[in-house]
Amino acid sequence: MTVMLEARALRKSFGGLVAVDDVSFTLSRAERVALIGPNGAGKSTCFNLLSGEAAPDTGQIILDGTDISRLAPHVRQRAGLGRTFQIAAVFRSMTVSENVTTALIAAGRSPDNRRALLTEVGLAGLGARLVTDLAYGDIKRVEMAMALAARPKVLLLDEPTAGMAGPERTRIMETAAALADKNGTALLFTEHDMDAVFGFADRILVMDQGRLIADGTPDEIRENTEVKRVYLGDPDA
Repeated sequence: MTVMLEARALRKSFGGLVAVDDVSFTLSRAERVALIGPNGAGKSTCFNLLSGEAAPDTGQIILDGTDISRLAPHVRQRAGLGRTFQIAAVFRSMTVSENVTTALIAAGRSPDNRRALLTEVGLAGLGARLVTDLAYGDIKRVEMAMALAARPKVLLLDEPTAGMAGPERTRIMETAAALADKNGTALLFTEHDMDAVFGFADRILVMDQGRLIADGTPDEIRENTEVKRVYLGDPDA
């Protein structure tokens, strides 16, 4: 399998707190990988290192063979790394089409691609709607369309189902999975909904206290004694 993203021994500290401690993993083309762990495990910091919102103290981030460790977020986006956030990063005073058009122009692509993008994420027919008038699930879809504007090789989804009801959670994860399969995009997503994690991930990474404590298939993670002890809440672990 073609490796699209590689994290090599990433480390990040804030004062005396080591938030990410020697974390290494890879993502392959079209692979869907979940990053889970208890609150404070270091997931958000790890995402910020990958996307460029924070710089690693040590370690490297390799995107499709290129070291992007010290590149700014917008440069990483142009290189093929897209991201969504826990709180949707959209222009709420603009229409759906205006949001996607802005993202396309920023990515150096024609605005004519907006209709196809909106169709891909399930927003066909909603282009003229103001983002403020949308349900939260649809706002997250707008953000996903914006992240896809640069045709990313790797897409980071930070809690994509947060704030959604059960059926909408399933629908947005199905959309993300279909896009990964269609475009060969590698997906890395953080998520607290274990149904989404075990239902859509090909592989699961587990962090605790800044370190990566497990990396395996959903079945392997379910049976991992250390994961059950620190995160899944198995009293017999």
